[in-house]
Amino acid sequence: EPCVDACFAMDPASEACSECLDDAFLACVNTAGCQADYDALECCVNSCADPDSDACYTVTCAAQSAAYDTCATAKEDNCDDAVCYKTM
Repeated sequence: EPCVDACFAMDPASEACSECLDDAFLACVNTAGCQADYDALECCVNSCADPDSDACYTVTCAAQSAAYDTCATAKEDNCDDAVCYKTM
């Protein structure tokens, strides 16, 4: 995606761009109907000994992660991350 590439190229600390894209996507799909699945996933992740580990998402919270991924995939085509490019 040219816009995503341009966003990263313009940002000397591209982490901010990445965070914006992630936040925009989460906000969009959650507003579109995935909030309950997201909340269930976050609740489960918070119970993991290491919430940042892959095992937390793939083993401990596999059902919640799959439910959220399914919902997000179904809603993602209606999401626009243009908010991250306001200054371009």
